[in-house]
Order: sequence, then C-alpha cells, then structure tokens
Amino acid sequence: MRTVTLASLILALINFNCSKKDDPSGKTNAELILGDWIVTGLTFSPMYDYDGDGLKETNAFSKMEPCEKDNTVSFLAGGVWKNDEGETKCDPADLQTLTGVWELSANQTTLNIDGDIAEIKFLSNTTLTIEQEFTEMGVDYTQTLTLQRK
Repeated sequence: MRTVTLASLILALINFNCSKKDDPSGKTNAELILGDWIVTGLTFSPMYDYDGDGLKETNAFSKMEPCEKDNTVSFLAGGVWKNDEGETKCDPADLQTLTGVWELSANQTTLNIDGDIAEIKFLSNTTLTIEQEFTEMGVDYTQTLTLQRK
C-alpha cells in the first residue's frame, strides 16, 4: 500500500488554468493560496485502499480519522507551509507542527510542495482543489484533495 505523505495528501496533496476570473476579488493565485486551510474532501480514481483495510474506496475523506480531519494546513508568504495537528493527534508521538516549502509555477497553475507537483483544479478565496497522479503496482491513480479556508 502507498504511504500517503503529508505533502502528497496536501496535493492529493495540480493544467487547469486558474486565474483572477475564478475569484471575484481579483486576487492572483499567489495571493489566494496564502492562509489557513482544512481538508474537506479526498477522492481517488479509480478506487483506492486509502486506509489499508483491504477495501477500495473512491471517497477516502469518509475513511479519514477525526485526528486527520482537524489538521490545519497553512501556506505562508515566503514559500513556507506548515501543518498543525489540531486538537487531536493520531499518534501522541507525532510533532504538533510540521513545516516545508511550497511554490507556484510561473503561470500559477501548479503547486510544488516539497518536490511533489500537483495541478490546481480550482482556487477561490474559500476553496482550493488540487489533483495529483501517482502509479502503484502498475495502476495509475488520480487523487483529488479539497480544502476550505479556515
């Protein structure tokens, strides 16, 4: 089973052309992405065994533990991201906060988080949807992650 890393989860952890027209505020993607986000959706196509229970699912968000759903992902100015574990941790030994680096491509349509590249499918002042492809055991998967501004 593939271990879904934080960066991979954020990209789900993105060549749809998001631009100012997607958000009525007129902000660029570089401006819109800054801030705090929480995960509100995680899907796979085709179905994927996200939690390693032997059953494949499309909607992995429904299989996520509460300790995963209360995390806050923050994209900070200067290209730093951080993940705060929230009030609950899946493992008490987990660090409360993890950090890394992020950057948008020159045309602001892809997101690089710690070397993992994803397509921005949608970005507004309230919603960020990113998509990443991966291959496991000869099967090509697409994971889509939706985040809402906190």
